Amino acid sequence: MDSVRSPFCCNLRSGPLIGPVLAAQFGYLPGLLWLIVGVVLGGAVQDFVILVASMRRDGRSLAEIAKSEIGPVAGLATAVAILFIVILALAGLGFVVVNALAESSWGTFTIFMSIPIGIFMGLYIFKLRAASPRATTEATIVGVTVLLLSVYFGRYVPEIPALKIFSC
Repeated sequence: MDSVRSPFCCNLRSGPLIGPVLAAQFGYLPGLLWLIVGVVLGGAVQDFVILVASMRRDGRSLAEIAKSEIGPVAGLATAVAILFIVILALAGLGFVVVNALAESSWGTFTIFMSIPIGIFMGLYIFKLRAASPRATTEATIVGVTVLLLSVYFGRYVPEIPALKIFSC
């Protein structure tokens, strides 16, 4: 799968990430509405249409379809447009998440902890237990448990002097 097609093979909309942020800031109704409208109605329908079009043309990307149906200039323009749409979507998502975490050492600590947890899970699956068919299950259990512990203990981060780096 090439890099131009991959954004359209999963829901790129920011609904699954912005919805909970809205719920935390403004209550559950705005978050729920964002999820229903952004993810279900907007994202899923658009993704399904693109995937059907891709499957009808032997799994080609949207840019490849535009190139073959309209011409090489249209294919290039489509590829550039997809690139800019992905950049704008990531920038908007990053802006919302950063603003939501600006005053939250708890959230910052939890996100910070997800990085070493993910690295540990990858090393466990591919290096420590490479031959085990249950490695993914074991790493998932350990990873989710440690992440939930970091969420729980994240509330105490502002009270620990050594962890002031996570506070504003």
